[in-house]
Amino acid sequence: MKGKCIGVGVFCAAGAIGGHAQAAGFALIEQNASGIGNAYAGAAAVAGDASTIWFNPAGLTQLPGHDVTVAVHAINPSVKFTNSGSTTPTLPASITTGGGNGGDAGDLAVVPNIYASFALGESWRLGVGLNVPFGLLTEYTNDFIGRFQGLKSEIKTVNVNPTVAYRISPMISVGAGLNYQKIEAELTNRRVLGVNTEGLSRLQADDTQIGYNFGALFNLGEDMRLGLSYRSGMDYEVQGDALVTSPSGATVAAFPIHADVSVPAIASLSVVQSYGPEWDLLGDLSWTEWSTIQSINIINSNTGATAQTLELKLQDSWRLSLGVNYRPSEQWVIRGGLAYDQSSVRDEYRTVRLPDTDRYWLALGASFAASKAMSFDVGYVHIFGASAPIDQSLGNAAANGRVLGEYDLSVDIFSLQARFAF
Repeated sequence: MKGKCIGVGVFCAAGAIGGHAQAAGFALIEQNASGIGNAYAGAAAVAGDASTIWFNPAGLTQLPGHDVTVAVHAINPSVKFTNSGSTTPTLPASITTGGGNGGDAGDLAVVPNIYASFALGESWRLGVGLNVPFGLLTEYTNDFIGRFQGLKSEIKTVNVNPTVAYRISPMISVGAGLNYQKIEAELTNRRVLGVNTEGLSRLQADDTQIGYNFGALFNLGEDMRLGLSYRSGMDYEVQGDALVTSPSGATVAAFPIHADVSVPAIASLSVVQSYGPEWDLLGDLSWTEWSTIQSINIINSNTGATAQTLELKLQDSWRLSLGVNYRPSEQWVIRGGLAYDQSSVRDEYRTVRLPDTDRYWLALGASFAASKAMSFDVGYVHIFGASAPIDQSLGNAAANGRVLGEYDLSVDIFSLQARFAF
């Protein structure tokens, strides 16, 4: 029980902590509403408000004064499984009840973020961001055929990002920041306790870590801007407790655990090209070094013994996005964008906790400047998921059952933002 319970927990935490772009794992690129209408094309080069703290801290030098940007995002994923011959466990006893598809395992999440930047003379800027970079909720119905591999997966994170930026010349700016991040995770799955008798295995764990990010911004003439940004990987030691309970709620097993998890670095290249006062074309290419995560050793904190080794075999992923802005007047900006997100999950290693797949974005948005000191943004995106087959037994179909079928994945995101400049 110990190995299976903590194994799925650390796996889900690794998927959730390590990237961005609402692509690989449960990472979130939804860090402002001004960029969502472009599918975040040009995100490291736009530097239109204080949210550039997240995308490229060097962009703070492009803001004329002090800036406060507040955004909220309603993220509604749909995760639907279709069974094609899955089986329930037979060890240590047979389970013959329950064989549903699990309903829609996605759940609505409301994600806020806030950023503030302050001008210190002509060349220096200070800033701080408070955001939710990773985490969503996935939960299947209790009769899900794959409940012995995963039932509920909830990830919550909070990130504080103090930042400084400096304008070297009218053409070149640089910036850097620290990231203090806290993660909390709760993972549950069913356990076989006897013939048609199921217990509940629950993992609750948390950790904090410090990372860094930096970037550079290049003004290549009046009409073109190029941005480069980098976010460091982080080395976490996830610690927590595993608990297995019987149908009556009695404790069957309880133990502490820990695991070292190295999450990947991320690099982005963005460009914005203006064509007169009305049109902008935007592009972005981002890379996440998921291949640094191949296996994770789960350690029994009481004995120091390795309880289980998880073979994840993640692959590096890429994200490509293209966008366009149109200004019909001085007050309005109309936005559009497309994006392709490559998954870090290989088909043969897809699990019920992380049924990730390649994704395609279709985005629309608009900005309205009420005055020089106040503007508002709205954005909407629909994300189409590619076919996501699954054939997973976690190495032992008799103990964990076999999940065989296909996932249908999609996401709808609606974002609002207010910016105050002073």
